[in-house]
Amino acid sequence: MGTFKWPVRIASTDGQQVRDIEATVDTGASFTTLPSRLLREPGVEATGKRGFLLADGRRIEMAYGEARATINGDSVTTIVVFGEDEAPPLLGAYTLEGLALAVDPEAQRLVPTHMILYQGRHSPVDRDVSQQSSTSAWLRTALRLEMMPKVCTRTTR
Repeated sequence: MGTFKWPVRIASTDGQQVRDIEATVDTGASFTTLPSRLLREPGVEATGKRGFLLADGRRIEMAYGEARATINGDSVTTIVVFGEDEAPPLLGAYTLEGLALAVDPEAQRLVPTHMILYQGRHSPVDRDVSQQSSTSAWLRTALRLEMMPKVCTRTTR
């Protein structure tokens, strides 16, 4: 898959100061990483430091903070990493997921996507099951229990 650039608006968390940039879409990067000067201009502040693993295997510590990212008219508060001033802007997976965007590698564009949501014990899906006949609910429970050991256990030889 080739890389491509996409327009992003970065703003302070209060949205008062903004900066429009073009960032390389990089789903292999956990977080959006921007040159520090581009983050400081709209008033984004570092709130801490985290360890990161680089593509070449090196481990480094970098400052991070929060900013508003806007793509295609949708906005989200996201984690941004303060990169070196000469480094290219990278749009990472955390920001893309926060905006429910996926990469279309052939057309080299970002497209809206449905996010995966875990349906837990008290979810509408389970309530629907309990409202069905007791036989149907029993069968679903039995199938879940039968499948669970196969998924959760490991066989050794």
